[in-house]
Amino acid sequence: MYYCDYEPGRVTLVNGILGAIADLVPKVRVRVILERSSRFSPHISEANRRAAAFLREHGINDVFFDLPEKFSHAKVAVRDGEEVLLGSTNWFQKDFDLSHQVNVRISKPEVAKFFQDYIDRKIRDEGSIGASGTFDDGSGNH
Repeated sequence: MYYCDYEPGRVTLVNGILGAIADLVPKVRVRVILERSSRFSPHISEANRRAAAFLREHGINDVFFDLPEKFSHAKVAVRDGEEVLLGSTNWFQKDFDLSHQVNVRISKPEVAKFFQDYIDRKIRDEGSIGASGTFDDGSGNH
């Protein structure tokens, strides 16, 4: 996920989505990969850090950040190995309110497997820091 803008104390669609995901734990396994950047858009790295903290506080331990030299712009979710949701929408209130976005839900297990394998590879090969870790995004904030 490129941009996941959790805003503590506010009522936003993004906060509601994150809350709904947190409510799924421990019934389902949730894994998240977030963008972090050492040079580009430090506000996005900070927003993703807040989202990761919220998810960890709600029992989602598989929160990963990509490598700082990588640019993770993908937005994809796999449900139960059966369905995939993918598209252009960042989880940022303005993307929901002001931007034209396209998202698609695909209900085909073979497509779900393809994207699940993609996510697994990203976590294995590029998900450098898990839920309990910190990272250096070049901002001086760890």
